[in-house]
Amino acid sequence: MEFEQELRRYRETKGTAALIENELELLNGLKADRAFRDEGIEAGSLGGAEHTVAKGAAQQSRVERCGMRQAAGGDGDGKIDREIRSLEHRMRHLRYRIQRVEAMLSALTQRERLVVQKFYIEGHPWSDVVALYKQEMPSPREADALKATRNAAMAKMQQIYMRCKHPA
Repeated sequence: MEFEQELRRYRETKGTAALIENELELLNGLKADRAFRDEGIEAGSLGGAEHTVAKGAAQQSRVERCGMRQAAGGDGDGKIDREIRSLEHRMRHLRYRIQRVEAMLSALTQRERLVVQKFYIEGHPWSDVVALYKQEMPSPREADALKATRNAAMAKMQQIYMRCKHPA
């Protein structure tokens, strides 16, 4: 199921969104303040492993590349603006995916949410989910009963996912 993969990638999606937010902040600062530019280039070069140039080339973050172009006297601000627009576009898509998962999770009961979160989002093996459930919930259930809980949660989330994907 498509939404199942979205659940499994939820933490990665949130992490990517946090990295992009950081780069956007640095690029906006780089654009606005000359004193920040030097610090921003240096700070951007410390991270950004996810945003690299072509294979075989030196590894540079987007912030560092924009700063270097600007320092070289190129069309730094124009490139910075394009990079900001590109990151903002990607950020909108990531936020939509994050909010869609959060909407699906909000429709679940506490028990269903625990099972889905531990199994799909956190990636625990099923035997660990059963053990964690028994620790956190007052009335322990057998693995078969938890599978029914998981299946009910997935059915609810699939309905919400389909509504989000194809609004009526």
